[in-house]
Amino acid sequence: MKRFIGLAAPTMWAYARYGLLVLVSAFALLSSEQAAYAQNTWPAAAHTVVSQKAQKAKPAASKPVLTPAAKAVLEPQAVLIPTAAQAVRKPAPLGRRFIEGVETPQELAAIFRCDRDPARGGHPNGIEIVNIKVCGRPGMRAHASQRDFLVMMQLADPDERLTFDNMLAYLDTLERVIGDPSIRYRSACLKPTTRDRSPTGYLPEMDCNVRAPEPGEYVWINPRTRKVVFLQNCANPVSGPEDPNCIQLLAYGGLPPEGYVAVMRYAATGSTFIPRCWKVQRPDDTEAHTPWQDLCPTVSSICDPADIEQAFNTKVQRIGSFATVPGWYVFDVPPEHADMKTDLGVALCLEYWDVSEAPAELRDNPQGLHHDELVNGLLTYSDPYTAHYSNSLHVVAHDYLRNRYGRMVATVYLDEAEARKHKARTRRKGVDSVLYWQWNVDWQAVNAQADRRSRQ
Repeated sequence: MKRFIGLAAPTMWAYARYGLLVLVSAFALLSSEQAAYAQNTWPAAAHTVVSQKAQKAKPAASKPVLTPAAKAVLEPQAVLIPTAAQAVRKPAPLGRRFIEGVETPQELAAIFRCDRDPARGGHPNGIEIVNIKVCGRPGMRAHASQRDFLVMMQLADPDERLTFDNMLAYLDTLERVIGDPSIRYRSACLKPTTRDRSPTGYLPEMDCNVRAPEPGEYVWINPRTRKVVFLQNCANPVSGPEDPNCIQLLAYGGLPPEGYVAVMRYAATGSTFIPRCWKVQRPDDTEAHTPWQDLCPTVSSICDPADIEQAFNTKVQRIGSFATVPGWYVFDVPPEHADMKTDLGVALCLEYWDVSEAPAELRDNPQGLHHDELVNGLLTYSDPYTAHYSNSLHVVAHDYLRNRYGRMVATVYLDEAEARKHKARTRRKGVDSVLYWQWNVDWQAVNAQADRRSRQ
């Protein structure tokens, strides 16, 4: 036995050394991959981009990040926009699901019945968030109240005249059928709110998401009206299919100097407001969302509704804003906006804010804030009198052109050079389009100042 151990010991020691070497190599490889990831991930310091001067000195930039919708629209034009800093974080979803993990409407009805039982710590009035820990299965998460569901289902299936009392019986009657992947449905979602009093901290909003069923995915319908109420993998109520006649407005999200952040403001204008179609899809987003959220409230009189109404002699019907990153923003717009007989339009302007004085701990975004929340925090350290404002644009009927796919599209380019490069034209014969961000700013001086500051 001792002889066996003596012979085996060198072999065992060799295997042990080999195993140790493998572990050390694996650790070194993991560390190198993490370092490479850190170098290729754009820092969260306000999602700023490098200056245009520094960008020109770099080798050819990669193609811009396009949403699927933007790619389909712009493919014939082969758009190439300066993209030295498009490696930004993907924006977080703008809305939340009502309940995650529910498989059928009947299961949802059972959860609601449990939630209404006071003996189980429920909420008989349906105002509080559903008590999913008691009434649901492990892994489920709830963010909505029963009243949130009721309001949205009343919009989704108005012919049924749903109430808090008959809602559960209605859910029990829904039937399952195979969905059509060629149809994109508009559905509700929850939006966080701090301005409105809400027991849940969220407000339900219809038509804030748009998507088609996956191949083989079920949808849940009202057997009497054949109305689609839910998609299989989502408990958010569905209002109906997307309007195939919607037209599109594409706007590039800007390319601010280093140390700046960009905010886009926009408004629906005209003597009336048409509520259908309106959606916006941000770069890298997989779903479109409602544009009528003022996510970056204005802090100056420039680009506000009064300024727009005076500049274009029109009436502002809705406003919205958000912080942007370099890339294309795709707005779905009612087809009436391309009708020459109407006065409908969309006003847009872009703002660059100097946030270099903001604390580094805020710019690094340790809390993982959504980009709009991060920029709102950074704007408190910026002076509105030193911000740069583009000239307001007013996109009206003659700015929409029919592309090779038959869709009417208007495009706001990054600058005049890009607009001229693609020979963008309006429907007014022989008149070049003026749809690009225009500034009364000496960008060479601004970029030089930003470069000096970054080297300090």
